Amino acid sequence: MVGRPRDHRATSDVLDATIAVIAEVGVARATVDAIAERAGVAKTTVYRRWATKYDLIVSALKHLDDSLDVPVTGDVVQDLTAVVRSAVGRFVDRPLGRMRLLVAAEAAVDPELRERMRLEGVLEARARRLMTDILATAADRGVLPPGFDIITAVDQISGAVVARTLANRNDFPDVFIAQLVHTSIGLTFPAPASVQGVMP
Repeated sequence: MVGRPRDHRATSDVLDATIAVIAEVGVARATVDAIAERAGVAKTTVYRRWATKYDLIVSALKHLDDSLDVPVTGDVVQDLTAVVRSAVGRFVDRPLGRMRLLVAAEAAVDPELRERMRLEGVLEARARRLMTDILATAADRGVLPPGFDIITAVDQISGAVVARTLANRNDFPDVFIAQLVHTSIGLTFPAPASVQGVMP
């Protein structure tokens, strides 16, 4: 019992270090030695908890996803906006977001990593799962038109955020997020006169 707080802190330090190291050098070049050094722990401490680097990556993704928690109100526009704003606030231009992008890219060419991520439920980011759930609930309530393509809408939002990030445009003003959400679900964006026709 006495050692548990220290053990918990070491686990968190290793997961934070995993995110930081992968964000800096990518999945292939990230080593357990580098992660242990960044975390300030012995390599044996890492291997006692995670048998392989893939185990460590999956745990780090779960650790990352746990940081995103957005209350759902039932208003589809408000809820989607909250998820996007929360996600970009945590992940864009930070190690967390870069780490997830690099892991996703590696999973695209590494079937073993992709399968591990799928089995552990971390193949999709939590933000994407939240948006899917919000849209599915709205569709069930009849808020969205019959046959509304939820996956395409989520792809549009996620793709726009990733594309903007990869283009090094890491500013996400409210008008951009609002227009993105409205467009993705087929609503006319009620932009104020000062920004009508302007897409940041």
